Amino acid sequence: MFRAGFFKDDLLEGGSNVQYRAEIDGLRALAVVPVMLFHADVALFGGGFVGVDVFFVISGYLITTLIAQDLSRGRFSIVDFYQRRARRILPALCVVVLATVPFAWAILLPRDLLDFAQSVLATATFSSNILFWRESGYFGTQADLKPLLHTWSLAVEEQYYILFPLFMVAVWWRGLRAVALALTVLFAVSFAGSVWGSSVKPSAAFYLLPSRGWELLAGAFAALWLGSREMRTYPISGALALAGIGMIVLAVFAFDATTPFPGIAALLPVMGSVMIVLFAGPATWVGRVLAWRPLVGIGLISYSAYLWHQPILALVKYRTIDHLGPVAVTACLMLTLALAWASWAWVERPFRDRGRLPGTRVLWAGGALLAAMAVVGAVGTWQPFGIGGSVRPALYTSDVRVGLRNMDQFAQGIEGPSIVIWGDSFADALTLTLGTHLNDADLPMHGLIKRSCPSLLGTQRNDAQRLGRDFAADCERHNTAALARLDELQPSHVVLTSAYSWYMAARNDADEPILRAPDAPDTPAGQVVADSLVHTAMRISDLGIVPVVVLPHPMVERFNEIVRTGAYRRDPVTVDSEAARRDADFLADRLDTALGDTVTVVHAADLLCAPDTPACPVFSPEGKTPFLWYDGQHLSQFGAKRIAPSIVTAIRARPALPDSFEGRSGDTSRRSQNME
Repeated sequence: MFRAGFFKDDLLEGGSNVQYRAEIDGLRALAVVPVMLFHADVALFGGGFVGVDVFFVISGYLITTLIAQDLSRGRFSIVDFYQRRARRILPALCVVVLATVPFAWAILLPRDLLDFAQSVLATATFSSNILFWRESGYFGTQADLKPLLHTWSLAVEEQYYILFPLFMVAVWWRGLRAVALALTVLFAVSFAGSVWGSSVKPSAAFYLLPSRGWELLAGAFAALWLGSREMRTYPISGALALAGIGMIVLAVFAFDATTPFPGIAALLPVMGSVMIVLFAGPATWVGRVLAWRPLVGIGLISYSAYLWHQPILALVKYRTIDHLGPVAVTACLMLTLALAWASWAWVERPFRDRGRLPGTRVLWAGGALLAAMAVVGAVGTWQPFGIGGSVRPALYTSDVRVGLRNMDQFAQGIEGPSIVIWGDSFADALTLTLGTHLNDADLPMHGLIKRSCPSLLGTQRNDAQRLGRDFAADCERHNTAALARLDELQPSHVVLTSAYSWYMAARNDADEPILRAPDAPDTPAGQVVADSLVHTAMRISDLGIVPVVVLPHPMVERFNEIVRTGAYRRDPVTVDSEAARRDADFLADRLDTALGDTVTVVHAADLLCAPDTPACPVFSPEGKTPFLWYDGQHLSQFGAKRIAPSIVTAIRARPALPDSFEGRSGDTSRRSQNME
């Protein structure tokens, strides 16, 4: 007799008469809350992504319980199993994805809308983990702006659900020991692949089933153990369950985006979850805490909360180049919980009611929902939602968001001095194109990129409360570490680029400059940026490295409106470049006065815009000229292609600093590399 209990939600499917374990729903709450806070960029929850690993263990435990119980009773049916999973997964998933489509159409820019359409299609075919693996890393600078990024974990589970029941049917007849032995072999192979992949192929190890399967199998072992005996409370059960919670909490607060994962590190949340499943029974005080009604309530809606949180956070983040402040984060999370309760009550529960949707009809209904998703995704991939056909040729090549945290792949296999690009999301927008050009020139490149954190040493954000109280300090730590990394790498050149013009003008909610000098808080923002840029370039040249500064380019106001309304089809659209050129000249003069020929500058505005005119084209009628920006602020790939060759030319024209130089004494020979 298989005695293990399942989750309360699954009792609604009508397939079990075993005891409900409320503490498992509490564990679900312990999983979903850190994930939501991690994606909301709450500073303390840098390891909140391990909540997904907790879900994997829970899923493995549940699925094995369901299958083994039915196999032991001789009544297992593949069709029945799949219709149960369809009831559990598909309705809420399809509703959330389809509900996200109109908001994505209204908010996302063309290239990102195309990426979104591809993710809709991949989600409908249970392959989004493969798509996101091929696109970028989970911790990439722009990865958190993908509305359906979180569906990778659902794809892993769905792939597991397809294969695992077939495996169990194949080996069950050999007995429980044979099952355990076969699972042990699979577990060992998967875990070894995870450890190897986390250091050699980190993106593949993170996203793909072969390196994640051991986490679900850990839950399967817990199910088999409890299924072969009554759940007992031992004298140390409470301590072991508490240790399990401690392991999960430690991972949440100690891990961050730099932690090699999954690999060895994933043992902490996975084994912690297994210990809770095994030992946090209702007779233990840990079990009673996890069975606390508010936690159970969050656990019951955890699946819907997981589905809703990423689209909401991603689309809100997309509207700004900065992190969300506490008010915005709170509003997003409250909206997530409200929508989660609604979809749990009005979508999840009704679909699990066999009286309303009996038998295999749920498979037909689920298939219809998946088909609708697939059609939307396919149509959007072929013809992005509502965007005119005349624009389509530009979409595939112009508006690339680079989601790369480190650009070491451009440095693999090439010996000799490297190039480093250091900056915020403006640097990120240049990275892929510049890295490709440098790679073609046999110049390896590394990236030191942090969104909303300009490469300006000695400055502080003046809006810490809006960004989160630790962000300003986090940015300072990043820049300090970046300088230390330069000393370690000893590149020949460092390309400095950030939203310098934006920081010279931007103000916070109190109408104060958004960037300040800690020792001189009343200094005008333009002066702060100039002084800091000079200081940063000097620190780089002190290391014997050539600083290459990419000076400001113009930005396009009302870009989203222009794209959505199709105004560019009627008349050429231009942007005034005078402000950007004025800022660039101011910064160039300060750099020239302080460093002379020691620093190289690249005038981005001169490369993007026609000479001797303030008018800078954005794109032309009929979409014949690709977009130079992808959101009005950050350069598209075509915009980056206007600048990258000149950066490479500037680097090759100045191969290294001389052994000694007098540039800081005031040599005013302005150096500018603006080769066409």
